[in-house]
Amino acid sequence: MTGFQLRDGTRLTLLRDWDRRGTGSILCKMHDRACGVFGTVLGPESNRFHRDHFHFDTAGYRSGSFRR
Repeated sequence: MTGFQLRDGTRLTLLRDWDRRGTGSILCKMHDRACGVFGTVLGPESNRFHRDHFHFDTAGYRSGSFRR
């Protein structure tokens, strides 16, 4: 299972922790902050195909970045 390991050893995965109190907010912050760097940012709330991972893309759009 893919995910993130924090310095304190805590392991986070989108499938298990996205909606979980406390750890979910860390993942949401990661998702939100990626929007300033990448042109496209998709996560668990975008569609069923992205429920277990983030999708980051550098593609640019005329209307600005695309985030879901």
